[in-house]
Amino acid sequence: MLVTVFFLLVFPSVAGDKSSAPEKLPLYWEEGRGDTDWWGITSDSMMCLAVFHGFRMSEEKTRKLLDGPFFKDWGDSVKSMEWKWDDGGKFFTNYIAHPWQGSTYAFIFADNHRASNEYQLGWNKGYWNSKHKQFLFSLASTIQFEIGPISEASVGNVGINRPGAMRMIDFVVTPVLGTYGWSVLEDGIDRIAYSIEGEHRYWGRLIRMLCLTRSFVNTCLGFRTPWYRHRDKAVDMNRSKAEMAEIHREYERLMELKSFSVSQSLK
Repeated sequence: MLVTVFFLLVFPSVAGDKSSAPEKLPLYWEEGRGDTDWWGITSDSMMCLAVFHGFRMSEEKTRKLLDGPFFKDWGDSVKSMEWKWDDGGKFFTNYIAHPWQGSTYAFIFADNHRASNEYQLGWNKGYWNSKHKQFLFSLASTIQFEIGPISEASVGNVGINRPGAMRMIDFVVTPVLGTYGWSVLEDGIDRIAYSIEGEHRYWGRLIRMLCLTRSFVNTCLGFRTPWYRHRDKAVDMNRSKAEMAEIHREYERLMELKSFSVSQSLK
């Protein structure tokens, strides 16, 4: 939330006009996806799990505990969960990496949720209603990753191999700081990029790449460029329409000049 306050105070334009309805962004949204593309959310989530657990499989401490009865070890790991805060993890892991993870979950939902792509960071219900939905999805994904059927508890049995590892910090920090901290920070960066990309298109796209977790969702889960946004095609289409309209006006002006020249020559 400190990140949110920072952007709304330091960059007043981000806050927008409270007295007027926020303008929706131009958006290209494929037909058939609906307002929320649950198939896209599911497939992206499974690919994300594959990446995260693939990284865990690179650690020997995870691989050596894959043997044993699956359901019993999973249950024992979940039972080891304690209602305490600190799990003994490193500061970077708990307060940087886990918020990145929570932000990734938030953007998985946002990438497949129409309203999340229609509003920018500011004091408007459209943005915050979408952000709250992203938080709920991030929370559900965090619980699944910690103690679900494809989780740290079931794959590698974290609660068994390291007593005190299953505590509350990950359940809170990952979705809360991930959604309302890191993802809001990236939304602020994206708004800055949007404000300049009309005149400086490539600078805007370069700034978009600073949105690390959104770029990860684009490249590793969506197989797109890291700077991709659903609005890009709509902006290009609107720009093409504006250019065609300008060409048409210029053509009409030239025709008027030609007609005037012809009429003058006949006099």
